[in-house]
Amino acid sequence: MRCTPFRNLVVLSACPLVFAACGEVTDADPDAADEQAGEDASGGGTSGPDAGGENGNGGDGGVAIEALDVADDPIHFDQGTSATCAASGPDGSDLVYTWQVDRGEVTPAGDEADWGNFTVEGSATITCKVDDAEGGGSDEASITVDVVVALDALVAHYPFDDGSLLDASGNGHHISGVSGDAEFVDDRHGNEESALEFEGATVTLPDDSAFDLTSGTIMARVHRNPGLKEHRAIISKSDDTALGQYTLRVRGDSVGDRETFPEYGHDTSDNDPFTVDADRELHDDNWYHLAAAFDASEAATFVNGSQRTVSSSPPAAEQIDAPVRLGSSGAGHAAFSTLDDVRIYDRPLTEAEIQAIRQGE
Repeated sequence: MRCTPFRNLVVLSACPLVFAACGEVTDADPDAADEQAGEDASGGGTSGPDAGGENGNGGDGGVAIEALDVADDPIHFDQGTSATCAASGPDGSDLVYTWQVDRGEVTPAGDEADWGNFTVEGSATITCKVDDAEGGGSDEASITVDVVVALDALVAHYPFDDGSLLDASGNGHHISGVSGDAEFVDDRHGNEESALEFEGATVTLPDDSAFDLTSGTIMARVHRNPGLKEHRAIISKSDDTALGQYTLRVRGDSVGDRETFPEYGHDTSDNDPFTVDADRELHDDNWYHLAAAFDASEAATFVNGSQRTVSSSPPAAEQIDAPVRLGSSGAGHAAFSTLDDVRIYDRPLTEAEIQAIRQGE
């Protein structure tokens, strides 16, 4: 996964701006298609006249944008924010403000605008164009900020960008090393050394009480290597048992007409396994976004952002003294897959939140 945020970047330019297509994935049925490499985002909202047309002339005619401010950076996915554009023009002239965004929706009110209704996590840009109503000149400015999902609940995040094992959550749960055979490879977008391929390796996360979850969400982007038909752990807090306190894995035994499918599970205090089958077959050589959300009331599995199966009132998980591992469990079950964008949250995320992450950068 690649993420290159630009925080509080204000651009005052006399040159035309080119807006790349970005926004949300628009699969007709997100369950019907695998998450492919090079997945693009599209969409966004605009307001005002000629939102996609000729850009401003950088202050010609006495119109000048003095400041463009966004109230929040990062912007919380489910809260939105506001923006203010301060501009000046020739004495006595009326100024016309046009707002444009590449993600979410904008509601303009002259030199102010509300910005919200985000459906995708990642960087987002808002642009203000100011025109002299009499045609005496114009100016334009843009600012790019981050839209984030559940930042307050994020325990750890491993995007593996540029061959890094650092925790991007800001909580300092950095990975110190890898046991076994693993290497950094291209991610689903073709970015070099930005995903971690496991060939029987294990990554052990730091031993920290923050990972002792009784409720939470665990997720990763997973590329299935061909020919694997056994249980393979993706994220697991377990000792010498297969499931332990919580595990997200891919099962490889045939159930009905499926040979491989994702599953969440944990062991109970009676050492009985509890599992929630995602009811979705996974195909070799495809990227998938897999997630599980759980608490005392229910446990649910998600494939490519869509909820697949939910189990109400799951039995309590056994609390164990064991680290969280990526790519294997305490009992082995090495993944032999490529992982990217691994995240752990301390509360169950909603389907909308998980879909926003899946569709993000």
